[in-house]
Amino acid sequence: MVKIDEEPYTVIGVLPRQAVFPDGADLWIPLAPDPSRNTGYYVSGIGRLKQGVSIGQAQADLSRVHKAMIAEGRIVNEVTSPVIAPLRDRYLGGLKSATKLLLVGVALVLLIACVDISALLLVRGASRSQEIAIRMAIGASRGRIVTQLFTENLVLAFTGALLGTLLGEAGLQIALARASDKLPHWITFSLDWRFILFCLLITCCATVVFGLVPTLQCARVDIRSSLGDGSTHASSSRGRRITLSTMVVFQIAFALVLSIGAGLLFAAFRKVLEIDPGFRPENVLLFRTSLPQHAYGQPDQKIRFYDSVLARLAVAPGVTAVAATSAPPLGGHWGGIYEADKGPDLDSSTEKPNVLQIAVTPDYLSAFGMPLLAGRNFTPQDNQPDAPMVVMVNETFARHYWGTGNPIGHRVRRPGAIDSKGLFNTWFQVIGLVRDERHDGLDQKPTPTVFLPLANVVLAADSNDARALEQMTFAIRASGNPESFAGMARDVVHQLAPKIPVFLVQTLQGQLDDSLWARRICSSLFEGFAFVAVFLAMAGIYGVMSYSVSQRLQEFGIRIALGATRPDLLRIVLAHSAAVVFLGTLVGLVNALWATSLLRSLLFGVASHDLLIYFCCVLGVGATGVMASIGPALRAARVSPVRALRSE
Repeated sequence: MVKIDEEPYTVIGVLPRQAVFPDGADLWIPLAPDPSRNTGYYVSGIGRLKQGVSIGQAQADLSRVHKAMIAEGRIVNEVTSPVIAPLRDRYLGGLKSATKLLLVGVALVLLIACVDISALLLVRGASRSQEIAIRMAIGASRGRIVTQLFTENLVLAFTGALLGTLLGEAGLQIALARASDKLPHWITFSLDWRFILFCLLITCCATVVFGLVPTLQCARVDIRSSLGDGSTHASSSRGRRITLSTMVVFQIAFALVLSIGAGLLFAAFRKVLEIDPGFRPENVLLFRTSLPQHAYGQPDQKIRFYDSVLARLAVAPGVTAVAATSAPPLGGHWGGIYEADKGPDLDSSTEKPNVLQIAVTPDYLSAFGMPLLAGRNFTPQDNQPDAPMVVMVNETFARHYWGTGNPIGHRVRRPGAIDSKGLFNTWFQVIGLVRDERHDGLDQKPTPTVFLPLANVVLAADSNDARALEQMTFAIRASGNPESFAGMARDVVHQLAPKIPVFLVQTLQGQLDDSLWARRICSSLFEGFAFVAVFLAMAGIYGVMSYSVSQRLQEFGIRIALGATRPDLLRIVLAHSAAVVFLGTLVGLVNALWATSLLRSLLFGVASHDLLIYFCCVLGVGATGVMASIGPALRAARVSPVRALRSE
């Protein structure tokens, strides 16, 4: 038995912790709406589609039922209509694009690593040509050689997979530490058998695909030439050098694609951070209270509680402004369809935006640092029961209904009032124009907004609107660290009502940072992928160029004996490296032009083909590739012709 709002409920079942709908719920009670009262539009349904029925078919059927109910008079509101959306999209819709993007980044890094390892296996096989020739000379078959080399590759691959799995788990925990409270609780990341099996399968597939060709090539050695005199200094075949250079070209290309993608995401994230939110988030503490209906069922009871909390908070040392609101910035939506005098007709084809309604106390603008552009702010007199109905509107609302004209003095209302005492059954006079705020996020367009006096709203609200006002958010603007006022805020509320919960205690700056966590993590991970890709490409260039120089020592010795200078040898090696890097960047640019178009949904204020970012990434990757060749080039320039031409 438990009590909810002082009413006893019997526990009849226990759901698992991963129960999805509704998100964050701890208790479920039967939905039993009163037919004599309007339940509003807060109810959401959940259902499972029949086999073979698409979402479009279900939406059409639901719309048909809805229209029939309108015709029968069972529904009086024709503006709204039910909408069906997959449950997965409801919770992960905003993360699907980012998740796919990260999977592409992981695949590219894996591909670069596999190409790099494949090149190393080719080099390793060439260095073991004498060993393999000896084994074959004493009776080993090519199949036995292939089996041995492939087994060695598998052992190395599975050892690396084990180490990579452990390192990946550690990196995952670090990432989750930054985002664990932002993800739905039913999403889990655990190192279970499925995860380990996936890693082993990926490792096995990569070993077969990228290790088989080098293994087969290494097993096709010429016994006579491999065991002949001077074989250790013989130059590698032209085909093998071309193969290795081609692998490096693709490594550079993939690294460039990741670098450009990371650059675009980072630039977009910086653009978002530069957006003016329309409020000042620093030094503001937010907390929320929820008033039980049985104890605060009357409007005047709610008003007295809110006024008492604000009065006690306002006199606390270090507090510069306090306010209460139904919807703080980045904190939910309560709204409806509005009409305005001298504005567009609701019956016309003009777009009818869903206007955000925010009930506020007089110091709301000061507490949140929102500038008033014209008119006046609310005063305590506006909260009296017999006061004229007044509102403030934001720039987007004024622009939609009255263009660029001054909105002060105009009137607005929300049509379709439920009863004669409904809050929106009369006209409100506009007394103030407030600067736009990014209520739904920095990367979202400002929403048309109407600000209403809180006490006036509570007094006039019908049952539906009263439900939206049962929870209220308080804002404290402090002269110092706002987090230090959390304990004081709890004490103030509990002194007035010990059973009233205080929850969602957070700074406004923290709430703003939380709204950007997905962009921040996606950008950081992609930057990490790009760094690893460039590092692997550098390692590939260095390894291939070192191998190429070691195989051409006799050639370089002959060149010096014939009069070539050391700078000449340096230029030969660097020219080869520059050609490989150039081809890699060219291939990477062509692929990046297509690949970055997939990022458009995540880019804010940045073009997917931003020339400056492309130029910087090409320059950075190209310079890095050439720098990786300097060591082998210097080794070639220091070769001794006597030692290079000496035969074993």
